[in-house]
Amino acid sequence: FRSITIGTMIEIPRAALTADEVAKSADFFSFGTNDLTQMTLGLSRDDSGRFLPEYLDNGLLKVDPFMSIDQVGVGQLVRMGVEKGRQTNPKLKCGVCGEHGGDPKSIEFFHSAGLDYVSCSPFRVPIARLAAAQAHDSRGDQAGSDAKPGVGIFCSLRPVISNEKIEGPLPGSRKNITTRPFGAKVGPSL
Repeated sequence: FRSITIGTMIEIPRAALTADEVAKSADFFSFGTNDLTQMTLGLSRDDSGRFLPEYLDNGLLKVDPFMSIDQVGVGQLVRMGVEKGRQTNPKLKCGVCGEHGGDPKSIEFFHSAGLDYVSCSPFRVPIARLAAAQAHDSRGDQAGSDAKPGVGIFCSLRPVISNEKIEGPLPGSRKNITTRPFGAKVGPSL
């Protein structure tokens, strides 16, 4: 008999709010940030193209919440879900799946929230690796030797991404980085 890992998607606010109860029967959480963003902000991603540019142009939003995580609202639900889930199940693995998994600013936030992995589109894996390495490096510089390992990267499609060395600057950063994924799990998503 082979052990099977059982987990759940956290895609609605109530799931994050009751994460301590949900974690009683889960081995992992995968935060579905696309749906969680829609439900939390009350915005339809399918319809947002008609009004979101105006919201951004007029300063109602600083960034597109479907491209970079809304740290104050959606991010608070993610952070709370991780904390509550791990209070019940300390071994709970937590990650994210959605467009935010390939966004450098979102990855930095997910690292600070204690997530174990991100799942992203294959074309975003190199940027996600760099962002995760920088988040780990940045946190390690601040936290010393007690820094926890960084976010692992999963590719959301079938092909396995190689464990090749990644070099170069993260967009928007002056810092160059050369790294292999630090304990990254590279391969098909869960």
